[in-house]
Amino acid sequence: MKIYTIYITLYRYLCRHKWPVCALVIALIFLNIWGKQFFKSYHLYRSLHDKNSLLVQCLEASRLHLSQKQHFVHKVETQASFREKLIREHLGFIKKQECVIRFLNSESDVANAQQAIHF
Repeated sequence: MKIYTIYITLYRYLCRHKWPVCALVIALIFLNIWGKQFFKSYHLYRSLHDKNSLLVQCLEASRLHLSQKQHFVHKVETQASFREKLIREHLGFIKKQECVIRFLNSESDVANAQQAIHF
């Protein structure tokens, strides 16, 4: 008996309020049709936004690295003492009347030194 009265009450409500019910049904139909596409688009938007954030971080790191390299180049171009230090350390050049003493740290350095002596 209660179920029958619920159906009658629901029928009366639907008869009195046709426009809100029709609007709700149409909204549910549109949500069913385009809802999946919306969520797919939103997921794509989030993934592209995250990728963009990562690329911005990489760009900032690259800019910092570039500024460090530019500072190094500026020092090489303007400071003679820095150039001399680089030439001495990396190329092994010495001034006149200087003698180089090298301390061998690893076995490969010892083997290389022994081969150099035999030539």
